Amino acid sequence: MSRAKDGRSGFVSGSLTAFVEARRDFWNEVCPDTRKLIDPINRSLRESPLRVPLRPENRSFAGLLGTATDYYMGWLAGETLEKQISRASGVSRDARVIADHLVIRFKALRAKERLSHFEEEYLGRACLVLAQLESAYRTGNRRFIPAVTVLEASAGANEEERFDLWLCRQTQGPLLEEWLMLADQAKRLPLPLRHVVYNPVFGRYGAISGSDGDLLVDGTLYELKCSVDGFDGDAIRQLLGYCSLNILNDRGFSIHSVGFVNLRRGFVWAKEVEAVCSSVGATNLSHLTDAIKSILKIPR
Repeated sequence: MSRAKDGRSGFVSGSLTAFVEARRDFWNEVCPDTRKLIDPINRSLRESPLRVPLRPENRSFAGLLGTATDYYMGWLAGETLEKQISRASGVSRDARVIADHLVIRFKALRAKERLSHFEEEYLGRACLVLAQLESAYRTGNRRFIPAVTVLEASAGANEEERFDLWLCRQTQGPLLEEWLMLADQAKRLPLPLRHVVYNPVFGRYGAISGSDGDLLVDGTLYELKCSVDGFDGDAIRQLLGYCSLNILNDRGFSIHSVGFVNLRRGFVWAKEVEAVCSSVGATNLSHLTDAIKSILKIPR
């Protein structure tokens, strides 16, 4: 993401995440008491059993696992992940080749009423490869994209079989096994996955070039985490930032609460937006939205 300074406003341009990280002075002023809210949440989180530990051999792939599991949450909500595939496909020719195959596979799996264990494994492999493309898209580093030369050079099988064989070779056993454990944990979460918006887009505003949340379920906007760590103040600031952008950009999402999900512990927390604003010292959402609007004022 671009983080160039806007000389007229003095803000860093980029995503909402970049804005939260770069303007801590502003957020510390408008939300001075985030610790009062976050500390009790993290205490509750740590009291929850760690159901899916991060394997030592997968530590360098923790981010990849998180993204791939996030896709599975979208899958459970009825998504085909076409939007995620489409945006990643433009990174390079190799990404396009992989993306074209993934679109077909995800549609075929989506058409099934219920996935077998083998098909669930296949979905996991596809999600993990898509997460690699997503990393290349977000960082601009094409090294994340698996090579397709072997895929193109394979002989003795039709195109679909060649891709399936190639896909199986891309994911290590321990990585897929941990993804399957996380996927099972996702299915056990006490979340009613109906009336769900996966990756709700809140759009651009001023120096913020883009913003999209994780999961909106029955009016509660959740931040998903797949780490063994707790949540920090930036996580709650970002959730409140989404709520304000929803208003400023007239997105029309009905959001009455915000919350956190930690998949490894099966932890879910939620609280009404106005109560969260009060707890962190932001007075109310209207007051916070006005402050964000003022600091992100768009020059005429």
